[in-house]
Formats: sequence, C-alpha cells, structure tokens
Amino acid sequence: MKENLALIQRGFHDAFVSVPEDVRFRITALFAYAALFGPGYGGRTPRARRVIYNYGYDKVVSGTENLPKGPMVIAINKPSYGVGRGFWMMFYLNHTVAMHRQKLGLDAEPRWIQHDGTMNLKFDGGIIEHHRRVISDKISRLSGTILIGKSGASRNKEAKERALAELRDGGIVVVTPEGKPSKRLIQPSKGAGRLLELLGQEAPIVPAAAWISGRDVLRLSFAEPIQLPSITGQERSKLLINKVMGEIANLLPPDKK
Repeated sequence: MKENLALIQRGFHDAFVSVPEDVRFRITALFAYAALFGPGYGGRTPRARRVIYNYGYDKVVSGTENLPKGPMVIAINKPSYGVGRGFWMMFYLNHTVAMHRQKLGLDAEPRWIQHDGTMNLKFDGGIIEHHRRVISDKISRLSGTILIGKSGASRNKEAKERALAELRDGGIVVVTPEGKPSKRLIQPSKGAGRLLELLGQEAPIVPAAAWISGRDVLRLSFAEPIQLPSITGQERSKLLINKVMGEIANLLPPDKK
C-alpha cells in the first residue's frame, strides 16, 4: 500500500511541474493553507500535519534522545525533493519534535526561519512575485514561520527579535544554513554563521539531517547539541558554522553530502 501511495506521490509531482508556474503557485498556496490552517492538537501543531505525516512513506527517526528539554535551535539541511516532498519534510520534523516533547510533558512546536524571497514589481512576472510575497506573509502568520529577507532587509531585525523571543519562551527555532534546496549538502548561505551565533546565545544548537533513502524511506536524524565556541570575534561564527555543517554531513549518507 505504501509503495502505491509513493508512486502516486511521484506521479503528482511530475504532473505538478509540467503546468505553468502561476498555476503551480496557486496550487501550492492552496495546499499550504489546507495544511497549516486549523486548531492544534496537544498545543500548536495543526491536526492536518498529522495526516500528511502518515501519508505515503515509511519513516525512520534517530537521535531524538539528543533533543534538549528546554529551548533549542535546530540546524537542518534543505533537501531538494520538489514541492510536495519539500512541504512534507517540514511537517515531518515539526510533528516528530512536537510528539517527542509531548511525551516529556512539554508543549512547543518548531518555528522555521525561512527566506521570503524578494518582491519584484517589474513587468517580467512581477505580479506573480507580488502575490507570492502576500501569500507568504499570510502563511507565516498562520504557521508561526519567521520570514527573513536578503541581507540588510528591514524585516530582518524584527525576525531575529521574534526568534530570540521564541527561544527565551522555551521554544524551538529551525534554521536551514544552506538557505536553498539542494540535492546534496552545499555551502551555507552568507550570514548563516552569524545567525546561529546570535541564536546560540539563548539555546543549544542541534544539527539535524533529513533525506529520502531507497524505496521512499524518509529519514530524520539528530546529532548531539553544540555549544558556542569559547573564543570571541569574527572567527567565532566561522568555527560555529563549520562545526554545524560538519555534523550535518556526518548524519547524511555519502551520496547526499
């Protein structure tokens, strides 16, 4: 049954990418609203994510014993598996962490820091980009996603303050150091080290990796928490991001590094 569902999912993805971008965008927005909207179970995790969590795949989780009881920053790779599977990866991590914490009597769901892209008001597809930004903001408010822009964007200060407040309140913040999806682990985006250094002052950093192995088995693994390097200055963030990316690479299979 699961193999048949996985075949259907791949067929959906192939059909999805064959239609024009504006149609894909509308479908994606509707899917996101359906998945993220609605009351939560056991706290803030929407019930709809539980349905998606159980859809179509075998799942293997390891390393949950490494998750701290208090606030934490999860630094995870951003695998490129298309729109459907890309959404699933987020739901997978959120559901796994939320359920783990519920067993400990805790209530906190991860809040992702995501790039919102740039707003394009030119005539070369600018209307689509404008609506993408508008819907992105609405999804952010519904799901608690923390949106950041390019380096120097005005919203970045507020986004960092929101992330820090989440951690100080005992919550969980998720960062994808690569900044964009990739089939194999790539170099972290500019500023990823400084962002982790800032957040790491409030909570330990837990490297994590997600990937799909043979026969559509979805895997999620957590490494031991990382503390900030004892040194100060510009080298601190470099040492930190190198350590984080190294731990993520250690969790991934050879063909995903």
